[in-house]
Amino acid sequence: MLVDTVPDGLAEIPPGPELCALLAGLDPDRVPNGDTVTLLQALRRLRSYVDAHELAAMAAVGRCDPDAPLWSTTRLPEPDPDCRMEIAVALTVTELTACREHALAEMLVHRLPAVHAALAAGDIDKGRAAVFADLLEPLTDTQNATIVADLLPKASGWTSGQLRARLQRRVIAIDPDAARRRYRRALRERRVICYLDPEGTATITASGLDPTAAQAACERLDGLAHAIRAAGHPASLSCIRADLATALLDGSLHTLTQDQIITTMLDRATEHDDPTDPDPDDPAGAADPAGAADTDSDPDTGQDGGGDGGEDDAEEDQDDRAHGGADGEDDGDDGEDDRYGGADGGDGGQEDEGEEDEGGGGNGGGGDGPRDRGPHDSTGPAGNAGGSDDSTGTAASTGGSSTGSGSSGGSGSSTGSGSTGSSGNTDGSGSTGRSDSTAGGDSGGSGDGSGEGGGGSDGPGSAASPPVPEPARPGIEIRIRLATLLGHDDHPAEIPGLGPVLAPTARACVTRHRHAEWRFAITDPHGHLILAGTTRHRPPTDPTRHTDPTGHTGAGGATGAARTGGAARTGEGPRPRTRQAHGGTVELQIPADLLAALAADPPPGWAPLLADLAAQYARRDQLHTDLDARPGDRFPHPALRRHIEIRDRHCTFPGCRRPARKTQQDHTHDHRHGGHTVAGNLGPLCVLHHALKTAGRWQLHQPAPGVFRWRSPLGHIYLTRGEPVSEPLGDPIPDPGADHDPPRPPDPELDERPLFDPTPRPAPRPPPDTPTSDRAPPGQPADDDAPPF
Repeated sequence: MLVDTVPDGLAEIPPGPELCALLAGLDPDRVPNGDTVTLLQALRRLRSYVDAHELAAMAAVGRCDPDAPLWSTTRLPEPDPDCRMEIAVALTVTELTACREHALAEMLVHRLPAVHAALAAGDIDKGRAAVFADLLEPLTDTQNATIVADLLPKASGWTSGQLRARLQRRVIAIDPDAARRRYRRALRERRVICYLDPEGTATITASGLDPTAAQAACERLDGLAHAIRAAGHPASLSCIRADLATALLDGSLHTLTQDQIITTMLDRATEHDDPTDPDPDDPAGAADPAGAADTDSDPDTGQDGGGDGGEDDAEEDQDDRAHGGADGEDDGDDGEDDRYGGADGGDGGQEDEGEEDEGGGGNGGGGDGPRDRGPHDSTGPAGNAGGSDDSTGTAASTGGSSTGSGSSGGSGSSTGSGSTGSSGNTDGSGSTGRSDSTAGGDSGGSGDGSGEGGGGSDGPGSAASPPVPEPARPGIEIRIRLATLLGHDDHPAEIPGLGPVLAPTARACVTRHRHAEWRFAITDPHGHLILAGTTRHRPPTDPTRHTDPTGHTGAGGATGAARTGGAARTGEGPRPRTRQAHGGTVELQIPADLLAALAADPPPGWAPLLADLAAQYARRDQLHTDLDARPGDRFPHPALRRHIEIRDRHCTFPGCRRPARKTQQDHTHDHRHGGHTVAGNLGPLCVLHHALKTAGRWQLHQPAPGVFRWRSPLGHIYLTRGEPVSEPLGDPIPDPGADHDPPRPPDPELDERPLFDPTPRPAPRPPPDTPTSDRAPPGQPADDDAPPF
């Protein structure tokens, strides 16, 4: 076969007529294997160039004056409202598609010209340009210019999902008040939607949720699914999650304990997959469950960190969106499912009155910790923030068990039939609507979990038996800057795998995680890790509450003591209880210079925690040496594992955003071939990419600790490194002309929105001045309403 030689320097030729002419003469089937990736990249650059010119033409069509002569070049200052009709007919697309594409063109050409220029130069593709347009649309031009100048030069090396996470962080940080207003508006419109898929199945979605409550719900679902799978359920984890979510919502598992839920789901697994539609090719009417189990099995690949979830996680990573499962990741987004074609859940369970809680770390891991623990990962002072004071008792990490315990320092438990969700019963029995004063749990002694408020009303939970406490909400991982927790700023925090969250939401989440493992990450001025570790100390219950001279209690770090040190509340009587989550991880991020300043003059209540961090930082050289003290171990010890997770942040494969705490610890140079268990030879890999590396076609080297060099089967080199622990975000640039709309009561129209909604519809355009044929007669529905509405 004749071979087409790829021109020298093809990777550097800018997109345009010259590149188009060169590529037109190449047959991909005759290009040498090693050059096919270069050809692919050149074609993508050329496509971006064409997309940019198409969007420029679309924006021009939208601003043409329909009343001007056809030979004129008169343009309107704003787009013609009816231009979508012209675009839709010309391109043979629907009006909805035309509307989205034109909105993208307008945003890029007229409001984000630098992004449009990068698209034309082939530096980014249309998907990433759409991410810029989608997230920057509500900001001012000044705010947009600041963010674009910082992120656009780096965007070519990020996937759309990586870019989206960074943009979301900057959008919150540049105007926290505006971000909070948008969040509240979205929260007021939260809803559940059910619709049919093209295949005849159905999809249920819930939108507008508190992200911490949503993540806790996903953690519970994920933990239950793993428990059911470990008990012998033959289906995939994805299928178990779907069946479990449906059963929890339809009430068929209501009041069951976790063990009863597992038994029920196993019993159902013995039935046909779909008794209403038996397989005509299967005489038994259903596929063999054992056969289904075989598809999930993961043969021994010699991966490091096998542990208890290897075969489960192999399928979980491949089936779930961007290996996310319960993490909610969406790294496959190309930006075309958003606006341009391309955010207050209840608490649960245990309670805490705000004492110092020196030992309260629980088991540190909750239900979402690393599943590849080995013999050297036993809990202890190095790996368990809670030590021997396991305040979470026997409560299941998934939150589905009816067995719980008192909170900090207690050893009692309460048993009963808890709810099926993370916020209690909903059918009127049990403890629905239970106030904090009647909540179970004990904050200092060894009570029986029956609560201190006694009483309650007549019913199943009163008189002979105390009210049944709600099960604890499963803990999640939350990462927050110490300055933000103190109220010095309102920089966004992060839920790994989900994304940035507002500072007030994160602070409230932290107060519910006093029993979690508390990690710290001390960083240099650029946000890179210097020292990682854990602390057993806890700050005041609400680190940003303060009292102003009038006696009014505020929160959130807006003014007063919260801005000057985060003083605890004083002179207000007993602190209100905060129901504590079970398990989880809190990561405190603190620059070394800020730690020195705060340790010298600690805010009230923070002295023990800051002194502990400062003492460990003073011993950082010895602690770094101790990390590599056991190179012959098969598995990393807890301190080393934690250091790797904080240093690298996520799976080290290019583009993968699987959180490091939910990956396996991989020896870059395999342990079985003599590789040492040290910081310079370890990195987190999700199960999918771990298997890819173990197979040998993708080769991995670590030239420096935390720097990973991947060589693809076709010979291309890709370097990855964990992002900074806390990247500098700059000062806010608030919008002086923002409309500070006060909170409004729920819109009555929201009650009329159907549960069974087909698809989102575009915003209605202003009615034309004269009647046109596309307007529906009075009393009849619009023609473009999708069935059945």
